[in-house]
Amino acid sequence: ISSSNAATVGVGTIQVIATAVATWLVDRTGRRILLIVSSAGMSLSLLVVAVAFFSKGLVSPDSTLHGILGIVSVVGVLCMIISFSLGMGPIPWLIMSEILPIKIKGLAGSVATLFNWSFSWAITMTAPLLLAWSSG
Repeated sequence: ISSSNAATVGVGTIQVIATAVATWLVDRTGRRILLIVSSAGMSLSLLVVAVAFFSKGLVSPDSTLHGILGIVSVVGVLCMIISFSLGMGPIPWLIMSEILPIKIKGLAGSVATLFNWSFSWAITMTAPLLLAWSSG
């Protein structure tokens, strides 16, 4: 994918569609099944990405397999995004709104959101340090 903007729009579109499907599926299948399927899908897709990256270092850059492994890694990332959007993305927020008492729902939800985005920011800021330490 040559354009990072096109890749970002594509990933966002896939994530919105998968989340819309999740809102439709959550009442039909139940939260537990979606969380299990989401966790299994994320694990398998990240395993595919890891194997693709590991194997890419073992094959010659001139071989056809090298290009195929690049495509496999992109497909693995997209499958992980779809799996995340089907369960692990939206359902914990739904459960949080149901289990918190009404008196503290606003404050507790705000604190949970603050911690979520703070740790997301910290991970994003430390990614360049981790990449400089080890590209794998």
